[in-house]
Amino acid sequence: LRFDTVVGEFNVPPALCNPIGIQLISSSKKKRTGETLEVDMYLFAAGRIPNTADMGLDKAGIQIDDRGRVMVDENLETSAKNVYAAGDVLGPPGLASTGIEQGTAAVSAMFGDVYEGSEAEKGSLKFDPKSYLSAPDRFPIGIWTSPEVSYIGLIKDKALEQGIQAVEGRARYADTTRGRVSRSRGMLKLVVDAEQRDLPVIGVSIFGEDACELVHYGMELVQSKRSLRKVLEATHAAVTYHELYKVAAADIDSQLEFGVQLRQVFTMETLNSAKEAFLDAVKKNRRGSKINTGDDGKIPKNLTIPYSDAEDIARSLSLMNPIDEGVGGPEFTFCQFLEFLRQLRKGQSSSISVRAAELV
Repeated sequence: LRFDTVVGEFNVPPALCNPIGIQLISSSKKKRTGETLEVDMYLFAAGRIPNTADMGLDKAGIQIDDRGRVMVDENLETSAKNVYAAGDVLGPPGLASTGIEQGTAAVSAMFGDVYEGSEAEKGSLKFDPKSYLSAPDRFPIGIWTSPEVSYIGLIKDKALEQGIQAVEGRARYADTTRGRVSRSRGMLKLVVDAEQRDLPVIGVSIFGEDACELVHYGMELVQSKRSLRKVLEATHAAVTYHELYKVAAADIDSQLEFGVQLRQVFTMETLNSAKEAFLDAVKKNRRGSKINTGDDGKIPKNLTIPYSDAEDIARSLSLMNPIDEGVGGPEFTFCQFLEFLRQLRKGQSSSISVRAAELV
């Protein structure tokens, strides 16, 4: 497998017994990688063109585009009244599964079946190519290569392009019990929207053994916008590759400044207020000296505040009674500070909360 690469050119050998040389180009850098692959066979997938040229569609008043694809509206009706089309003649996605759905939808439209649900629900019942391709969570894609590749929803880069605060978690097949036993190679990527408090799953990508089967659990996660917490809490049958989802979810949780446990008990507004208060306390103790946060805006692990400041912040957030006397404690890193607040929010005493924070 080669990622972030496209074929620049290939050299056909003078004799069939010699290998074909393929020059690779980096997709992102737009220049040669310097790597040449020598292969016995080169298969170039250039796409498919519907076989509509000799069907006489123009005589029936049915419009096609420059690639021979039949043009339809959102009800799958062609430019000729009461004539409908479905399946591969429409072009992308051009899958057997979507073609079956289109055929069913076309017959329903012929007989005037009208769905009376909400506008949002109606949108998910449009089967024309434009509606399909504008909604990446409508159906999964399975590519039957070796290894298999499958996906549904958004990858991280596309989500970021759309302004979504996407976080990606990864799980290698070798991270699972079945993967270690079978020595399988592959990976699953899970993408969530970190701006939302419940961290809904918005994309799943897999390559490896059974990827085209595994993606259907991902389809359920994406289409139902299942929270990261639900993925972490799910118990799968052992020994199966579905464990990949849980490993990837745990990877996401480990990257978050405000993880699943914190989001269960605090609103994002409260968590951001606590973060600002922590930084203010650091600046006060450093007498206004500049604090360099990471490129991702996270607070460095080496920054600490005195326990007395942590108590003051807890009182300002109504997590401690203003008249309660402090129990005293160590300096807190930001992670320890957040755990201290979480324990207080759960109703623990100050002393227990301090001990819990020290274990972080």
